[in-house]
Amino acid sequence: MARVFCYIVAASGNPDNIGCAVPYKVDDGEIFYGPCKKLLREWLRHRYLGEATESADPADDVYVVGFNGYNPSKTRKIVWIGKLIRVMTFRSAHHALDGSRYERMRKARHSPLHVEPIVRDGRFRGYSHRSQMHSKNNNWVTDLVKSRQSPDVTLSGRRLVLRPGVSAWRGFPRDVCALFENIFFAAGRGRDIDDDLLAILQAAQLGRNVDRYAVFGYRRDGTADGRTGNHLELTGGHARACVDWIQGTPSAPPPGSGKARPTVTTASGKC
Repeated sequence: MARVFCYIVAASGNPDNIGCAVPYKVDDGEIFYGPCKKLLREWLRHRYLGEATESADPADDVYVVGFNGYNPSKTRKIVWIGKLIRVMTFRSAHHALDGSRYERMRKARHSPLHVEPIVRDGRFRGYSHRSQMHSKNNNWVTDLVKSRQSPDVTLSGRRLVLRPGVSAWRGFPRDVCALFENIFFAAGRGRDIDDDLLAILQAAQLGRNVDRYAVFGYRRDGTADGRTGNHLELTGGHARACVDWIQGTPSAPPPGSGKARPTVTTASGKC
């Protein structure tokens, strides 16, 4: 079953380059997706991970399409496209994403692999913050938990530790990151929203007045809906048509009725 998640990279307004650390281009083959997009990461966690599963290589066709954020010229392009290849906890990623291939990412001042596991007596106890990513106001904490007042963890400086008797699965409900196959990553030129993709987005969002700038339609006040902290999930025929577009293969026109409308979730946040 194909799924395509579309969202706006709000922290990066340049339509031709990505100016933030999430997503992070590892190389021409991989893109790492660390913190940000909390609802999307929660979906990945609940679908592919579990109490005894810290890493999974999904067989599903799951894609993410990212559009640039707001800019004065109101130019919207695609700045990255990835196909999901692995879902991991941050501690799994800390151990697995090692060696020369990931050295630049790990050493970056704002590395998206921004936490590392705390181990005592051979047991995982929590995380310590290791980069400047989301350091302001300790925002990194809510990359791992849903509330700073969570009764399951204790924050001490740059360390977030599980309380006695609390499992990692329960204590860190947002402990998930992902690797994607690098299908497209803007490096001086974003990918235009052509007629075919526009038709798919319009068919999937009937009544939203979607155009090449307002890819998720308009709000009641006439401004473009950026779905801050949110995403558009395409399923069914809309997803299949979008995957065909990504792969550059011919496909039938996207479904135009409301029978295969996408699932749209809402959340708050800037990334």
